[in-house]
Amino acid sequence: MAKGLAESGVDTTLVCANFNHKLHSPRMIKGAYDVDLSDGFKVARVKVKKYSSSFNKIRIFNWFLFVFRLLVHYRKFGERPTVVICSSPSLVAFLGAWGVARLSKAKLIFDVRDIWPLTLRVLGGYSKRNPLIFLLSKIEHFAYASSDGVMSNLKNFSSYLSEQGFTKKPFCWVPNSVDFDGLAVKSKLPEEFKGLGAGKFVVGYAGSIGANDALEYLLDAAAILRHEAPEIYFVIVGKGQYLEKFRERIDKDGLSNVIFTGPVQKDQVSSALALFDVCYLGWLDDDIYRFGVSPNKIPDYFYAAKPVLHSYSGASDPVELASAGITVSAENAKLIADGIKTLRSMSKVECEQLGVNGRQFAIDNYEYKALSGRLLDYIGGLSA
Repeated sequence: MAKGLAESGVDTTLVCANFNHKLHSPRMIKGAYDVDLSDGFKVARVKVKKYSSSFNKIRIFNWFLFVFRLLVHYRKFGERPTVVICSSPSLVAFLGAWGVARLSKAKLIFDVRDIWPLTLRVLGGYSKRNPLIFLLSKIEHFAYASSDGVMSNLKNFSSYLSEQGFTKKPFCWVPNSVDFDGLAVKSKLPEEFKGLGAGKFVVGYAGSIGANDALEYLLDAAAILRHEAPEIYFVIVGKGQYLEKFRERIDKDGLSNVIFTGPVQKDQVSSALALFDVCYLGWLDDDIYRFGVSPNKIPDYFYAAKPVLHSYSGASDPVELASAGITVSAENAKLIADGIKTLRSMSKVECEQLGVNGRQFAIDNYEYKALSGRLLDYIGGLSA
């Protein structure tokens, strides 16, 4: 998005922490911050402490450290901003964005990428009486109340705003944007991918391997199909907190039709997806998804022109909207297995058409230049 704004002639600065637990190659800096240029816009990285996982307490400390260093040093990042956009899920960062906007007399937009702390409560099992959850709830309400506008990658997020009492807050839906030139790059894969799934019908997944990715149901489907459809092979690309747990399971259950590879670099994702016949994406069966979803995997899958097996029970299903595959209920291994068999039984022409549909939908809805234009129109409306 920052690249699209810069290409539209907007003086853009992206401010971020120099480290988080998902980065393959975190940027190490000496001082409290550094600023450099990337794709025509400035990137200001604020130094925070290293930590090992999403549950590490240092991560919480970093939220506050980021705000402190942002407020101390933001004037050195570039010209005085006229618009400040703060992206969640780190709600604490909004306090810093609010401070910068107030001091700069700038418009302030709250960009909701994940509904915290609701997601932490529903999917993480935290009580609303937990002190941290209570604090985040207060910051969330303050963010909606004090921002000039709210944007989100969740298509139905305006319903959530209404539930919170902000029915008149200007809202803009901006799904995750993609630079398709980057996705067109197909760098060579590691040696472990050589011959992977050769001669098989490959169902693949590429992404994080965690509690909320619902991969256990894909493994259940693999167990169902192991003898029933031995020509179907499952390849899971990525890393995460559940990786070793799932590897132990496939060894214990003898799931010889499943393989976990390591993660790949961003410029290798398209090469990995090219090995798949079907791309899988699953979710937990939870009411929180009534506001929609916007995973980064969907544009990647769609642009790869692969049919998608989507295990999802929420609203605004992108696979259904794009006619790009089959959607079955979440957390239902039998339906996942049945969906895979249905895709396996389709003709090559039918599968290719699903892929074409997805690719065209991605081009029409996720291209970063078009979405940058949508955001600029929204900002213009706030300033009118």
